[in-house]
Amino acid sequence: MSAILAFLITFGELAIVISSAVLKSHNILWNALVYGSPFYLVMNLFNADSVLWDKNPLYLGLLVFHILKYFIIFRAQMGEDYVTLRRSAILMEAAYLGLSAYYIN
Repeated sequence: MSAILAFLITFGELAIVISSAVLKSHNILWNALVYGSPFYLVMNLFNADSVLWDKNPLYLGLLVFHILKYFIIFRAQMGEDYVTLRRSAILMEAAYLGLSAYYIN
């Protein structure tokens, strides 16, 4: 069950990124790839003027989302069911992290 949930979460995340790039919606693309990426959230977590401690709770929600997503992916690794979905989820997450690292620079 965790493999199905991990696949759906990572598929949805990558679908948002791809559809925003195809539709040329730069605000959604930058929010999904740069400001919502785990790299950006961790880099700005410990600053005094951190976006996480700003008035907008969206960034804190994104951080919680990424933590739960990785927990679900790790839990799916423990199971022996739906190996193809589990591997697809890991590949899609690697693609998302690669794209977000590319756009942060």
